[in-house]
Amino acid sequence: MLGLRFFACNVCETVMAAPVEPSQCHDCHDEDIAEISEMLQSDAYFTRAQN
Repeated sequence: MLGLRFFACNVCETVMAAPVEPSQCHDCHDEDIAEISEMLQSDAYFTRAQN
């Protein structure tokens, strides 16, 4: 089983999780996708800030 990898669209900044690199952004459909798996620090990256 493949683990999830994280990707960001360089156009609209949508973050996607998938086992393989998507061919295009799920939101804007642009093909400028970058893997960001190695840049993630913790789960807090994906949570809302607490005020």
